Amino acid sequence: MFYRCSSLITVDFNNIDTTNVTSMKDMFYFDGDLKTIKGLENADTSNVISMNGMFQECSTLTNSDLSFLTKWSNSKCTDMASMFEGATGITSMINIKMPNVENASFMYASTGLTSITGNLLGQKIQNASCMFFGCSSLTALPSDYRTIFGNNSALTNVSSLFSGCTKLAIKLDNDPLSYNQDGTITINDTKRNNQILRNCPNVTNASHIFESCTAITD
Repeated sequence: MFYRCSSLITVDFNNIDTTNVTSMKDMFYFDGDLKTIKGLENADTSNVISMNGMFQECSTLTNSDLSFLTKWSNSKCTDMASMFEGATGITSMINIKMPNVENASFMYASTGLTSITGNLLGQKIQNASCMFFGCSSLTALPSDYRTIFGNNSALTNVSSLFSGCTKLAIKLDNDPLSYNQDGTITINDTKRNNQILRNCPNVTNASHIFESCTAITD
């Protein structure tokens, strides 16, 4: 709709009916100067299926500019891939409803995230590849890693999840097994339970999950 409107600063959606809209894909794609979006706080998104790339590369938008997103129902939306990719003004995850989202790949890639908030992601996500790829300001994960994805039996792909997050300074000491001198093995329940994919039993692709995360220690 406003694809590559690079000089667009303000949009006013007051009095526009979105009831029958099924796709918001690339709606504001590469609108690098966009700062103000009016009238979307009451938008009806109940029939929207795709929000892929909706705010991709909208580098001047901040969390407060997008606060209206928390009011949307998104009950039919299955695709939020690259929704905020490259939106460097976003510094924290948005509490957006995603009850049926399946594709969240690159959703927050290359944004200004500094930390990740647990218990926000939908439980039907299948593809989370590169979800936080290239978030160069990201420094921390939730203390309980399991809250990132929660109990998600649908999740299969988390490849390159944090790839390129060069400031992510966590300690990967989650090997739950200790090998004792007498030949026995001790299981550390705290470490065993606090693993990112602990409650996601069907993941088949976790390749390059921490690639180029140079601040991580073991």
